[in-house]
Amino acid sequence: MNAVTLLPGQDRRVRSGHLWIFSNEIRELDRSLSPGADVRVLDGKGRLLGSGTFNPRSLIAVRLHALFEERPLDEELIRERILAAWCVRTRLLGETAARACRLVNAEGDFLPGLVIDRYEDCLVVQCLTAAMDQRQGLVVDALKDLFSPSCILVRNDAPVRALEGLEETVQEAFGKAPERVSFRLEPLSLVADILRGQKTGFYFDQRGNYELIRTLSDGARILDAFCYTGAWGLHGALWGAREVLAIDEAAHALEIGQENARRNGLSTLRFEKAEVLETLKSLAAGSEPFDLVVLDPPALARSKQRVREAWQGHLNLHKWALRCIKPGGWLVTCCCSAHIEPTQFLTSLALGARQAGRRVKIVASRGQGPDHPWVPAMPETAYLKVHLVHAL
Repeated sequence: MNAVTLLPGQDRRVRSGHLWIFSNEIRELDRSLSPGADVRVLDGKGRLLGSGTFNPRSLIAVRLHALFEERPLDEELIRERILAAWCVRTRLLGETAARACRLVNAEGDFLPGLVIDRYEDCLVVQCLTAAMDQRQGLVVDALKDLFSPSCILVRNDAPVRALEGLEETVQEAFGKAPERVSFRLEPLSLVADILRGQKTGFYFDQRGNYELIRTLSDGARILDAFCYTGAWGLHGALWGAREVLAIDEAAHALEIGQENARRNGLSTLRFEKAEVLETLKSLAAGSEPFDLVVLDPPALARSKQRVREAWQGHLNLHKWALRCIKPGGWLVTCCCSAHIEPTQFLTSLALGARQAGRRVKIVASRGQGPDHPWVPAMPETAYLKVHLVHAL
């Protein structure tokens, strides 16, 4: 296994548990090594820090999968880590609920660059790094052996792959992927489009957060903004909302949402294709405010260069959403941009409230669900920020 030696003093983050090494932290970058090669990482004094995979084409030059030991990213390790991740899910969620979950969460399960979502007997894989792309066959073989799935779909169409010098592809690696997959996210029966939907088809990271609106939904008028396939609105309707308006710009996602509403017999839920900010402005001028508004936008900052623009976007959303809420009503606001820090998100809420002329208080704060573990030394892996806000 080739060695990568860090510059003096650049080992502190790794020793604290961080799994990324940047190209400017390496003493000498060996560009003859092929992307995805196994390497052992040494500090400036030649002491072993861990093992990882190397990509000379990426700013993140090394992604560690083992700390303070020399171990290749091979078939044995991949199988071992996938099995360990599954055992954690079944322990935390129960075996039935774990049949629909984020099965492997990249760095959070010490398999950098690998994301696997489970939809009952269908598994959807994303290989986001050169190393995982090369080992896709090992991943598929391990999944076939461990879970006996009916299909394995590889959704290697994430734009982030370009940072690793990879193309975007979609491949049925095993079996035939259905047009719709059915799964349960208690208490709902849902479908997802794993072939054309965003990411792998559904967002499991909010799974424990819908409970925030359980006691607030009965008899309420709810706005679910950036609804995608309607998970927040579906829960609100199930828990007794008298009216739910779910809006999004993705027409195909709204079709899935309507199908989900029919599956669960929910007639108070209405889906509408609309641009969210302009709709909020229009609704704010209306005569009937909402009891509860949910803001769950996609990542507004996909790079550090776009943080300021994204922060302003969240501020505007907060300002206009709060103007749509009746006195004493509620706002659930979410941010899934890893580049936006928790304090920045809170500042956008505080300033948005001031511009809306509303007093607010946060009564609950949440993050991603237990099937999305994160590394404490890597705050960027704790990307999801969710607040329940009382708007006075």
